[in-house]
Amino acid sequence: MSILRRGSIKNVVNDRIKLGWYDHLLECTKDLDNIKILALGGEIPLVTEALKHINITLHIMDLPGVCKAGRSMYPEVEYFEDLKLVDDKYDIITSYLSLMYVDSLEETLEIYRSRNPQYLVFGHVIATEEKTYIAKQGKVSYRIYNMKDIIELLPNFELVKQDEYPLDYKKLRGKLNLKEDTPIKSLNFYFRNKEL
Repeated sequence: MSILRRGSIKNVVNDRIKLGWYDHLLECTKDLDNIKILALGGEIPLVTEALKHINITLHIMDLPGVCKAGRSMYPEVEYFEDLKLVDDKYDIITSYLSLMYVDSLEETLEIYRSRNPQYLVFGHVIATEEKTYIAKQGKVSYRIYNMKDIIELLPNFELVKQDEYPLDYKKLRGKLNLKEDTPIKSLNFYFRNKEL
């Protein structure tokens, strides 16, 4: 049983996909004392609760409105509205559900790689066995990834662990305008930098 499931975080989050993501974060922090984390997207209270036993410096890259609200609620966190402006090195770079909103997976992962983190931790990535494609819900575009595409874009990282969670395809197909009869799932996974 992980520290996470024994700790108070279970009272905050009982979603098994999110708990799996936090387990991966904890696995990556077990040998580190002072950790610098970049999170693509928020999840601030839950990240800090899950990692409260560790000295962390947290940076968040998110939409302008989220950053503005976050700055007043969590002034100890540094916020960025553009991933290209983040110029620090990080121990861990993570995202939960946010990867599906990026305009360019290639550009995003290149920026991640250039920050030379020890770990990349991804939570709730919507995936398919088919080719990566874009689904639309109104004006919003979502990327549905093939895991092989992500792995190929991270040549200096090794996949350490991957968990799969089935999704209710029929329910989501209409909501997200998914391809007909293309099964999807949610993935939590993390990579270790092979060069560190």
